[in-house]
Amino acid sequence: VFSEESGFTKSFLSDSALTVVLDPVDGSTNASRGIPFSAISCALIRGDELLGGYVGELTNGSTYWSLRGEGAYWNGNQIHVQARERSLSKSVVAVNGYPPRHLGWGQFRAFGSAALELCMVASSQLDAFVDFSYSGLATWDYLAGVAIIEEAGAFAKVIDP
Repeated sequence: VFSEESGFTKSFLSDSALTVVLDPVDGSTNASRGIPFSAISCALIRGDELLGGYVGELTNGSTYWSLRGEGAYWNGNQIHVQARERSLSKSVVAVNGYPPRHLGWGQFRAFGSAALELCMVASSQLDAFVDFSYSGLATWDYLAGVAIIEEAGAFAKVIDP
């Protein structure tokens, strides 16, 4: 198990062993303040291969999960990112950190749980998620969400500034 609490770093990960990447409370600031937007986030990897993800919302019981090649699911129903022809000015984008300037989208939201925000992209509730934080998100913050959005037909891209 690789998590914020484990004390392990990526250098401990084996290329052949199955590894669970866990965030027991993604959105811990929200949870500590009684804001109902936090989740358990769990990804399964083997080396660099992302095999699946599970995100369970802690206050309302909503669940998202995926397995490589088996699709993505929200509360047991298969989900796909809806293809939309939408200009950036009409998009709703979730962000982590502060955008450096207005980038042209219609609206943005900062919910505080990257895993859940990525799942909201997978279920087409949001059009995108962008991390603007200076230090970037940790692997356990986003990996399960990435597994889910990829199986739902979206993509994830890490761009170093």
